[in-house]
Amino acid sequence: MPLDKIQLAALRQADSVVFRHTAEHGATIEATKAAPPATARNPFPREVTVDIPCESAFREYRPGASISRPAYTGFDMIQSAQYCPEWLTIARLLQPGDALTLRWERNAWCSPALGEAGFIGDRLMLEARRGKHCLTFHVRSYIGPDSLTRMVRIGSVATPPEGSAEFIKGLRNVWVKGEWPHN
Repeated sequence: MPLDKIQLAALRQADSVVFRHTAEHGATIEATKAAPPATARNPFPREVTVDIPCESAFREYRPGASISRPAYTGFDMIQSAQYCPEWLTIARLLQPGDALTLRWERNAWCSPALGEAGFIGDRLMLEARRGKHCLTFHVRSYIGPDSLTRMVRIGSVATPPEGSAEFIKGLRNVWVKGEWPHN
């Protein structure tokens, strides 16, 4: 589906931009404008989101790995889009009529050194097809543990890594009860 003028304006003016792929709903980019503060003239401010359907592609970089398209979930977010110069540049270069594709790359940033540290690396790129031409933009990267926070996960619901339940339970005690778990 080609990008229209309203969707393009939403991407350029958004306070936050969410990139998402699920087996149930496919791929979308969500451009959100935060609610302004309530005033006497506008006592009912509200947040507004423009959903932009797009295509999605997936690539697994681990040797011998073969994962079908519906078997993965991708999520990333630019929380302060108006303060992210990389995003502002991408949004300014897009044009009405561009066909957008989210390119999710699982384990694209892996190396022996990252592996030794227990880290993996995912990457998200945005492809804009314009007639015979294609522009590809690096949007975001994730480098960190193979956990619920990674950008590209297998399945619609991520399986917590071993030991994370105890860790989360300890955090809940800190947040809810104000207790710090002692070792």
